[in-house]
Amino acid sequence: MQTDERGTFGFVAEQQARRMAYDLAILSTDALSERHGFLYLSAEEANLAGVIAGCSQRVLVAMVHHKFDQTAPHCGFDARVVDEIVTDQLPTGKLSEVLNGWGIKVQQTTGGAHATQD
Repeated sequence: MQTDERGTFGFVAEQQARRMAYDLAILSTDALSERHGFLYLSAEEANLAGVIAGCSQRVLVAMVHHKFDQTAPHCGFDARVVDEIVTDQLPTGKLSEVLNGWGIKVQQTTGGAHATQD
């Protein structure tokens, strides 16, 4: 268990995750780049997220808009495996176009209300 991340990562966690078939994975990310996709500050977290995304029928990413157009050193899962992003503000400009091209539905949720961008 990593105290700074409050999670378990690494080879053993990845092997355990590979034994499961997930209906829905709800993941987070540290940054979202139009060029590199979903990024992480930790290589171990990026690897585990990739394993789980690869074993999932559907992938949803929950993130705040502050992470849009940001960067981090470690690439996560392939953006094309993501079905939906749930966030507090819809992305705009080039990032919005890129997400649409990747086939990712973006849903905004704030205090019970929500809007959708297809």
